[in-house]
Amino acid sequence: SASAEEINNVIEGIIPTEEQNLYDRLPKVFEDIKTRMTSATEDSLQSQYFPSLNKWTGGIRMGDFIQISGKDKHGKTTMSQTLALDFAINQKVPVGIFSLETDAEVLSWKAISLECDIAYMKLRNPKGLKNGVDNLTVEELDKTGLKAQRRFYRTKIYLCDTFLSDRQIKAKMKRMIKEHGVKFFIVDYLGLVLTTGKFETREREIAYLSRFFKL
Repeated sequence: SASAEEINNVIEGIIPTEEQNLYDRLPKVFEDIKTRMTSATEDSLQSQYFPSLNKWTGGIRMGDFIQISGKDKHGKTTMSQTLALDFAINQKVPVGIFSLETDAEVLSWKAISLECDIAYMKLRNPKGLKNGVDNLTVEELDKTGLKAQRRFYRTKIYLCDTFLSDRQIKAKMKRMIKEHGVKFFIVDYLGLVLTTGKFETREREIAYLSRFFKL
């Protein structure tokens, strides 16, 4: 029969785990560090576009959860998308982008603009202004098309612009990992994710989503 402590753990949602003494873990920790020192392959994602990210974080390791916060229109989406393009193009890492604010067409324009030295507004509004200023020429379009073919050749960048709940995103992530080997995900942004629970405040909802995606 279950003890009072076991029953209480079930009620409180506590998962029984064995505590780990740091001293006992030391041999394994140092053995792991030694293995990474002598490994021929890098165990973390190193950014070519943001060298300072590598300096201050040591790169992004498997299981890392990074939340970018800031004011509106301060470049959070551009930075995260640039990071995804960096890994996908320069390291051939499969990436998945969940965009709840921008549709896949706009994401494609931004990706082409970032990688092919073409102004984003020329792709968004190719006719330009009424006086012909900033219009996209046929020559520019053809040149950009050829460069995009080279830059995105054999990359695996999967876009999802559908409004989904937390659990639906989790299910899609699992499928992308299984079918495409995706190793890096972006969710843009947490505030628009539909949650299956009810929360007293917006802050608690965001905290829940942070824990959910970390797990």
